[in-house]
Amino acid sequence: MQDRRLFRQLSDPTRSGSERLLGELESDVMEAVWAQGRASVRRVLDLLNASRPAHIAYTTVLTVMQRLAEKGLLERQRVGNTDHYAACQSREAFFSESSGRIVRALLLQLHLCLEVGKATLVVATAGLGLMVPSPARPGEHEG
Repeated sequence: MQDRRLFRQLSDPTRSGSERLLGELESDVMEAVWAQGRASVRRVLDLLNASRPAHIAYTTVLTVMQRLAEKGLLERQRVGNTDHYAACQSREAFFSESSGRIVRALLLQLHLCLEVGKATLVVATAGLGLMVPSPARPGEHEG
């Protein structure tokens, strides 16, 4: 199910950059943290609210940052009474790793589609009394 959501996000022409991999607010938070290096919830809130017509609540940003930390995208460090967050990986590393996950998911989907197509072909040809040769495996020679 998460793969389908990811594919919808990737194909959405209204999304760009990290928004294609994260939700809109998650993406904005990550972009703010990447730009700052390390930031408190209050600092991220101020950055986000400076660029939005409608202000976001502190608790909303806090919740998003806590969830990003649970997902392994942010790490939290307590300094006095304030939590500071930093990205667990650079923006470039995030996109590189995400690209790898996307390619693996696409290849898995392709494999599943090919397997379903092969099974359909076998069933269809069996009904006609035809034999479908198996594709040669690596290392085997047709002959």
